[in-house]
Amino acid sequence: MIVQTHQQALETLRQSGFVFDDKIEWASQDIFSAQFTLPKIASKQTALARALVRRFTSGSAILLIEEFDIWESAQNLFLYSKISQIAIQSQEVVVIHDFPAYLSTPSKGNDDADYLEALFAISLYFCWGVLLCSLSPRIMMRTTNDEVMYVCAEDSIIIQEIQEITGNFGLQEISLGVTPGSITNRL
Repeated sequence: MIVQTHQQALETLRQSGFVFDDKIEWASQDIFSAQFTLPKIASKQTALARALVRRFTSGSAILLIEEFDIWESAQNLFLYSKISQIAIQSQEVVVIHDFPAYLSTPSKGNDDADYLEALFAISLYFCWGVLLCSLSPRIMMRTTNDEVMYVCAEDSIIIQEIQEITGNFGLQEISLGVTPGSITNRL
């Protein structure tokens, strides 16, 4: 797993064909989208992180932490830094302000997926806003500190699979269903 700055992560996304503006909003109208409430129970957050990461990030993927320190009493930066150190195999402390992004590659096998899953789960526990992107196929999942997940993909079948996964956890879909470009200005 490779740790990246915010700008490096954006450049990696651009090189992978994502087109977005300064707010990291997916600028294409040829996408399908949905939005869901996130689970409030840690066991469901863990299982959701596992299901989404395992199903949709088998190739290269990026996890970019965008919102943190919103609820300082609900986060543990020590836990985050220890998992980050293990993920990037470094003794150096990872400063979230400087390196908020993680690039996983399929060449690392399941190790990267395990770390990506752990980092995504932690972001759900702490109500952090993160962007989780699969580089192929192109999928963007954005969580917010308001406990909502926005999803965009170029294929409606992927959105339907995510609807099935979230439905298995009893999560409520809060969008109007699978429609092209319905939340292009959120991602």
